[in-house]
Amino acid sequence: MKNLRNILFFLFGIAVLAGLAWLIWNVVRWVTSLGPSYLGPTVTAILGFIGIIYTQWHSKSREIQQSHRPQKIEVYNCFFELLERFLNNPGEQKTLDEGGEESLPEDLRDQFWQLNKGLIVWASPAVIRSWLHFREESTSGGNTLLAMDKVLMSIRKDLGNSNFSLQEGDSVKIFLKDPSEFDEAGKAEKDD
Repeated sequence: MKNLRNILFFLFGIAVLAGLAWLIWNVVRWVTSLGPSYLGPTVTAILGFIGIIYTQWHSKSREIQQSHRPQKIEVYNCFFELLERFLNNPGEQKTLDEGGEESLPEDLRDQFWQLNKGLIVWASPAVIRSWLHFREESTSGGNTLLAMDKVLMSIRKDLGNSNFSLQEGDSVKIFLKDPSEFDEAGKAEKDD
């Protein structure tokens, strides 16, 4: 079923591209058939129209992003509160590791529930994927620091911040008492 859907999307994409190519071809033929006195103003009008459409689309997209930002910040603050709680209370982390989410205190389970609801509604697909990857790594004994770093980087990107000059592990090192722990965990994983 998924393959059929992918094939239909591919064929639809080809049809749209063919339609656009046909439209562009006909517009170019029409514009080149105009006399020199009409060519300049026509090209200017077409480019102006395209510019207006792009500007409106970009403005609307930015407006939507800005309207979602407060809700995203609220969800991500919930995430940071959970992170802070686990960093300050290693016993709760041990409880989670041994018995899963069901063994946690009710208020902490409610906080996880609120976080998951918020992520589903407001987070970008990259944040959701990195959160799921983190949960898989934490339950399978994988490199949770690296997985947490990916969550933090995804959150930054979702909020519109640049990750350009940040290296792998930079964001998670902020939370560590000894930032070299991240490098040591990476070396230990490579040795395994």
